Amino acid sequence: MAKTQELDLHIDGLHCASCVGNVEKNVTSLEGVDQCSVNLAMRSARISYNPEHLTADTIFDQIKQLGYKPSKAPEDVFEANLRSTRISWDRFLLSAILSAPLMVVSMWPMLGDGP
Repeated sequence: MAKTQELDLHIDGLHCASCVGNVEKNVTSLEGVDQCSVNLAMRSARISYNPEHLTADTIFDQIKQLGYKPSKAPEDVFEANLRSTRISWDRFLLSAILSAPLMVVSMWPMLGDGP
């Protein structure tokens, strides 16, 4: 009896439960995959497979064909949160900078002579 191996992946591009189902269904359909469990919140997957029937590269290729970006090393949660915070802060600053002129132009008539 062949020994199964565990493969832990981080998958970028997962957005919804349909994405999770799509990855699980397609990876499980590969010959040699015993189990595939995808976690949407962590954007990770744990796959049990038989290395005699397929390789980790085959699993990577299957996930890439679905349009997702798998990476072998699981991403550190702290680093992911920092990156997400930086992106949100950058978006906030951009929206504030672009909104300021609009506010000035729209409020200009109210700054005229008083009653």
